Amino acid sequence: ALVAGALWNIVGWGFASFVVGSTNYDAIYSTFATLILFLIWLYVGWLVLLTGACIAFYHQNPSATAGAHRPLFLSNRVKEHVGLMAITMIGRRFHDGEQPWTLEQLTSRLKVPSEAAERAIEALETGGLVLHTGDDPARYMPARPLENITVIEILDIVRNAGEERVLAMEHLPPDPAVAHVGEDVKEAVMRTLSGRTLRDMVLDDGALHDLAPETRRASGA
Repeated sequence: ALVAGALWNIVGWGFASFVVGSTNYDAIYSTFATLILFLIWLYVGWLVLLTGACIAFYHQNPSATAGAHRPLFLSNRVKEHVGLMAITMIGRRFHDGEQPWTLEQLTSRLKVPSEAAERAIEALETGGLVLHTGDDPARYMPARPLENITVIEILDIVRNAGEERVLAMEHLPPDPAVAHVGEDVKEAVMRTLSGRTLRDMVLDDGALHDLAPETRRASGA
């Protein structure tokens, strides 16, 4: 508003000076000169308004415009982290009985571009883990009880998000060595995260991370 107001006064002063010195236009265009000057002022006025609106929007939503001039590429690690963070935040609000998050609030809290947050929420919603309310703006909450959503399921949905049918895993050429590595990774994930749910993540305060893995398993973490 300050920028638009300052521009409006500066442009108004400049345009007033221009009108005072435009006697030649009155002589050439006669009564049409008033219409011409009005159209010029209308154009300039809207230009000032739109410039102020763009600056105000960028000030309020810097993440919405950051990187908008180029495609947003996210590594698998970032996609997994944003997805896990988003659903944990949504689950925590639901567990504590607080008002669900909006997409804008999630984006601001995650400190990521809005496109990254949208992709994560869309993947979770398509996978049946999250649903949105009919509020305006929409708010997000878990689609199932927290104890019925496993961490492995969340990771699978986030990893498979955006996978094209043409480039699905089933259509890639098989290779025994690569298949064995894939199976080993899958077994390691299953061993580490088996039985762990979204409820465990919501209630995790970090205290158990200092314990040995055997102690965590014994405590049910």
